[in-house]
Amino acid sequence: MTLRRAAPPLLVLAALVLYWSSLGGPFVWDDNNLIRDNSTVTSLRHIPRAFTADIGRGSAVTYIFYRPLQTVSYITDHALWGLSPAGYRLTNVLWHAVAALAAYALILTLFGSVSGAFVAALLFVAHPVQTEAVAYIAGRADPMSAAFLFLGLLAWDRHAGSGSRRSFVLTVLCYVASVFSKESGLVLPILGVFQSLCLRRRVPVALAVTLAALAAGYAALRLTAFAGFLAFETGQGGVLDRLPGSFAAWASYLRLLAWPSDLHMEYGLRRFGWAQTSVGMGAALAVCSLILFARSRGKESVPVRWGIGWLFLALLPVSNLFLLNAYMAEHWLYVPSLGFLTAFVFGVLGAAKPLGGGGRAAVRLFFGACFMILAVLTVRQSAVWADPARLYERTLRYSPDSFGVRLNLGQLYQEKGEYAKALASYEEADRLKPDHYFTWFLRGALYHAMGRVEDALGAYRRSVELNEGYAAAHNNLAVIYFMRGEFREALEHGETVTRLGSELHPGFQKKLIDIKLGMQQAVKKGTK
Repeated sequence: MTLRRAAPPLLVLAALVLYWSSLGGPFVWDDNNLIRDNSTVTSLRHIPRAFTADIGRGSAVTYIFYRPLQTVSYITDHALWGLSPAGYRLTNVLWHAVAALAAYALILTLFGSVSGAFVAALLFVAHPVQTEAVAYIAGRADPMSAAFLFLGLLAWDRHAGSGSRRSFVLTVLCYVASVFSKESGLVLPILGVFQSLCLRRRVPVALAVTLAALAAGYAALRLTAFAGFLAFETGQGGVLDRLPGSFAAWASYLRLLAWPSDLHMEYGLRRFGWAQTSVGMGAALAVCSLILFARSRGKESVPVRWGIGWLFLALLPVSNLFLLNAYMAEHWLYVPSLGFLTAFVFGVLGAAKPLGGGGRAAVRLFFGACFMILAVLTVRQSAVWADPARLYERTLRYSPDSFGVRLNLGQLYQEKGEYAKALASYEEADRLKPDHYFTWFLRGALYHAMGRVEDALGAYRRSVELNEGYAAAHNNLAVIYFMRGEFREALEHGETVTRLGSELHPGFQKKLIDIKLGMQQAVKKGTK
């Protein structure tokens, strides 16, 4: 069997083997809000809802992301697997495999090297920086968006060469699907124009203008009907204030791609000054990258030039120049990493070419060693994502001031019945973000589990004081009041749940029905 035929099944097999250890893990972090406690994903009839709200619609948490196809994929998973995390995790791995196949096809089409395309795609599959996007169910948006983006650029290239209407339509459909999977897919037309210029091919102007118009329409939609999804945390300053952080992130990104150690989830929002070492190092590396880009001339250097340009441009949507929810994140490297790996692979192949047959054998051994090292690291890191306790505790080693990790760790302790540890974790979260409504809500749930009903009521009341529109806290107040026979208070909060909680999980809805029935019975009996 030739490498051209063997490459696709080998890429799929590599993805399955490397991430097999992650399939046995439970829901972690945002998986619970997006899937387990999300009423939207429970029925195929809810697919239209996915296109009218944020990805958290149907749960007790509001998100700032509009990714309808991600939600549709969860709805499909629920129809297949119910609430079995293994099925959702398998779907993530399959999307990763599809993205790798699309990346292989794109590189092969652009540069014509089967071996170069295969090795680049194989390292893309095996690189541990991808684990956050693959082993974390909520990270599915990255491989989904990337798969459509790679296919869209493949169709772009074919349209640029043939001008066919079919490839034009396919590019447009892939673009819409990429953007509806994750916002960073907006970069496709920029990458497309760069791709055509870099390879000295015709720029399909009509296609570029069409995609630009779609991008403008999407931006208008987000700024009007879905403006609430842009409510990123304030206090990040202007572009010039955030610029040093872009260089600091650039230094960290290159380090993670070249030496993927110390991987973790939370980098958070940080402000950097120009005098900081990481900023200076990032600026120097950025300049060196641009110099290498400029000097990569000649036909054989085109893949290296393309890879460097791709890395810069693909990082543009998630650069610190824009308001985001962190100054950097590992899963943001999912698409950009393809550029780095392509430049690396073709750079090594080009350097070894003058060495003849002996050089080719050495290169095979070198790439084999690279794959094995990356594979071992990926298997280890994917196993971390399958163990919530290891995941949260590992993250805290690198980000001890992470509010989200403290809350997640507290919930994990609570599920295990380790109430003292859970309370300590919530108190630490309260220190990091004093009087946050969700911290008080979780404390209420903890107190209720401990049998401290009065404390639970106080915590839930504080939660709704801080956020009157938080339906889950109103719901739990209604349930407790009903169980205590205080039907008037139960009805008050129950009506609030009705007004705010039409998208609550079915479990909440059932409790609300019980409350209403209890109220009707109480009225008939003439009780309070």
